[in-house]
Amino acid sequence: MLKPARDVLATYDLVASGWDRHRDLSLFEKPYLDRLLSLAPGLRILDLGCGSGRPMATYLHQQGAAVTGVDGAPAMTAIFHENLPDCEIVTADMRGLDLGRVFDAVLAWDSFFHLPATAQEDMFEVFARHLASDGVLMFTSGPQAGEAWGTVEGEPVYHASLDPEQYRAHLQALGLREISFTPEDPDCQGRSVWIARASRTIRSDPAVGLRPSGCRPCGLLSPDDNRRKGRAESRRGRLVGCRDNDQVSLSLEVSC
Repeated sequence: MLKPARDVLATYDLVASGWDRHRDLSLFEKPYLDRLLSLAPGLRILDLGCGSGRPMATYLHQQGAAVTGVDGAPAMTAIFHENLPDCEIVTADMRGLDLGRVFDAVLAWDSFFHLPATAQEDMFEVFARHLASDGVLMFTSGPQAGEAWGTVEGEPVYHASLDPEQYRAHLQALGLREISFTPEDPDCQGRSVWIARASRTIRSDPAVGLRPSGCRPCGLLSPDDNRRKGRAESRRGRLVGCRDNDQVSLSLEVSC
């Protein structure tokens, strides 16, 4: 049984400088960011798992968006502040986040897929409570249910994905209407991208208790280890994404 040397937030805190240096700045995500801006009812954007802010938050800011970045790695948020001094940055774990205000769009790109399955399910409450009426949610996942281990700057990181039908169930339960799901988009370096819109009255009901059958953590992680495992997408035989410049060791994949 493989265990990470440290939790994912501590890992990204450790490698933040190297990750920022090696991050792909080609902005292959631009078509999705442009679509996010075109769909959102305004320019208030919450970027969950924002990393150093380059290039995605930087591009959004350049387009006139008021970006609020959230990341649980203090070294990442320090670099974000250096890169985007005019943008708000919050050092916090995205799980259970409650900023007490809403945004026109919530973005979780290559971020919440580092969480184990049960924590991902809980994140839909976080998404919903931060979305304004008609607000837009965009996140990346895996194309199917599964778990895998990858590396970032040589350090191990955990990744997980629910099945697409599980994601749909959670969106629907909270009044989020699916706009599109593009699995393994070849024009976006294989990212699997979801876009959904909040209804005018978002239903946020902790009693829904959705727990569809499918992928769950397979005992690789203890309850404590399962805390803070944030950002990735799994495939059969390989992992795509992981904050863009993470590397994946194929031998570490565990399928549910």
